[in-house]
Amino acid sequence: MLRLFVKKIDLNSKNKSVSIYGIYYSVKEIYYSVKGIYYSVKKMKVPI
Repeated sequence: MLRLFVKKIDLNSKNKSVSIYGIYYSVKEIYYSVKGIYYSVKKMKVPI
């Protein structure tokens, strides 16, 4: 799945650096969304 996504970015961009930045930002976005989900679950489970 990820390999196909990376290949798609590579084909769409004419510049290699653009594809690298695209991959970097998409990974960063996924990381932050996962982190957000993790913290929301943690908040729900741990009563203050």
